[in-house]
Amino acid sequence: MHPNHVTNCSVQNIVVNPELANAMHAQSGAERQRRARIIESEGERTSIQNFSEGRPRPMSPTEFLLYLPAGKRQADINQSEGARQQAINIAEGLYQRSVIEAQAAAAASTTLAKAHTEAVKKFTSVGVPTDEASLLYLTLK
Repeated sequence: MHPNHVTNCSVQNIVVNPELANAMHAQSGAERQRRARIIESEGERTSIQNFSEGRPRPMSPTEFLLYLPAGKRQADINQSEGARQQAINIAEGLYQRSVIEAQAAAAASTTLAKAHTEAVKKFTSVGVPTDEASLLYLTLK
């Protein structure tokens, strides 16, 4: 082995610009919130659908309808169908909101990555090695 050959390297005491640290912290927090909202909205959607479908049922729908007068039956059916559709619409809206928020978080992450890539390109264009350019970007930002 050559006497000047580097066999090990470690990075210590990296000082990250507070703005970049805050951005990275906000991004990770947004990602956790996005995942939590998706899980929550899927749970709400399932819960609403279960409720709108009458689970658990003390008796079957046919048994229930047998106890109602004819006019009341149709009114109850219409009301139930309307409530069910409203519950489905709410669940779908919650799901769509979580998808949009996830897309926004992904776009922010992409923007941050592009800025990092551009900074590294500028540093390497003046002769700074790629690894050192990444560290310079993180410390100078």
